[in-house]
Amino acid sequence: MIFNHGKYIFKIFLIIFFIQINLNANVKLTAPNDFYTGEQVVFSISASGANIEFPNIDEIDDFIVQNAGTSSSTSIINGVRSQKLKRTYAFIPTKNVTIPSYSIKIDGKIIKTNPKNIYLKEIKKTTSDKYDLTLEINKKDIYVGEDIVLKLTFKYKKDLPIVDLQFTKPSFEDFWVKELKTKNKQYNDGKYAVQELNYLLFPQKSGNLTINPLKIGIVTMDNRYSNYGFFTQNNTKITPVYSNKIDLSIKKLPENTKLIGDFEIKSSIDKTSVSQGDAVSYNITIQGRGNLDDIDEIKLNIPNTTVYDNPATKQYNLKNSIYGGTYKKTYSIVGSSDFKIPVVELKYFDKNTKTIKTKYTKEYNIKIKGIKKQKPTLEVSNKNYQEINQSSEKSIIKVIKTTDNQKIIYFLSGILVGLFIFLLYTYISRTKKEKHIDTSLEKKVKSSKTIDELLNILVVYINIDNELDKIIYTLEDKNKDIKFKQIKKEILKTIKDKKLDIQL
Repeated sequence: MIFNHGKYIFKIFLIIFFIQINLNANVKLTAPNDFYTGEQVVFSISASGANIEFPNIDEIDDFIVQNAGTSSSTSIINGVRSQKLKRTYAFIPTKNVTIPSYSIKIDGKIIKTNPKNIYLKEIKKTTSDKYDLTLEINKKDIYVGEDIVLKLTFKYKKDLPIVDLQFTKPSFEDFWVKELKTKNKQYNDGKYAVQELNYLLFPQKSGNLTINPLKIGIVTMDNRYSNYGFFTQNNTKITPVYSNKIDLSIKKLPENTKLIGDFEIKSSIDKTSVSQGDAVSYNITIQGRGNLDDIDEIKLNIPNTTVYDNPATKQYNLKNSIYGGTYKKTYSIVGSSDFKIPVVELKYFDKNTKTIKTKYTKEYNIKIKGIKKQKPTLEVSNKNYQEINQSSEKSIIKVIKTTDNQKIIYFLSGILVGLFIFLLYTYISRTKKEKHIDTSLEKKVKSSKTIDELLNILVVYINIDNELDKIIYTLEDKNKDIKFKQIKKEILKTIKDKKLDIQL
């Protein structure tokens, strides 16, 4: 009888043991049912057991997954040790997505999670009398590259216990963006506080584009009573507030056109004739309203010249809420013979007249002074020369014979003359080392009066010496504060130390 009771007790113990093992070996996946565009989806997997192994989760449906943290706790029930692990993951999907089933190894056994479907929700503008977030644009008839002013207006009741506002700088897909800080402002409108942010958008492609709703997280005090009736302070909650979306239909620009607006182009030169080796300074200026940023670097291709240029400088501003500014570019042109600076063309689409307009710079003819012209000579062939000799009077040829003594005297005289030339050359070389003589380049540098004159003198000596190149680049940089006398001394020292006497 005692034996039978013992058998029952043993069976009950085994059942409790296996139930305990099964309880310890549970797995749970926790995830939201839906999400908004651009919102981070956070899910977690919890597992209990003595020995737990999680799989590596790097991506879900081609979306990168990041490990957002791990927490653990250990408990001992009836002498059985149990560990509970929880791993949290985060990713940002852009469509409906399924979190697949994952295999968790617990105490040597594989337990799988259930798959979870998560759906993308369409964002709707938040409607509330406490706060409001609205997007507006200043125009609707828009072309590719045309500027749009987007105004974001956020207002909220002044008596709300707002601790903070969570707002991430938006990224507008298919738009090039500039924030207009000078247009941002704050003011009161009755019982509401109002804040405005303004952005300048430039659509980069044609077709139907959407400015998606923006989100602001309102952090407020969450003063609620606990279960025991005590008042709990310093707790906060975040309330998401969404704006409206804006749908746009962007028109194509005419073919071979990337500028839209109204522009003027001008050019100028500092001289129409220069000495050989000197540079001509050529400037291009473009002004107007429109997508000035899309003007490419203008390159000059002029035969028989060397063209030096720096990147263009662009200055931007808003006038009457229309974007525009100034484009400036400067060139130094050195020609080996007379040359022509060609016309530069600027083509853009005028939205007001719906036509393509083309504007041009002037054409310039540059004369090079100091070119040595070869005098024309009349060459006579050998045949004609022989005929002329035959028809002219006979010439008298006198043959003088030298003796052996004379040959010896001539030979010794030659040796003496050669020795004299060698000694004279040695003497002159030593004299040059002792006394420095100004080179032609030094004379030009010393006679210069301005930085532009220095640049024109030195630009033809580029790529001859590294130290001299650095000085030339410094002179070309118009933004640097250059001390004329100091840099002139550096140039003369470089020429003297490195014996630069290059004749072009």
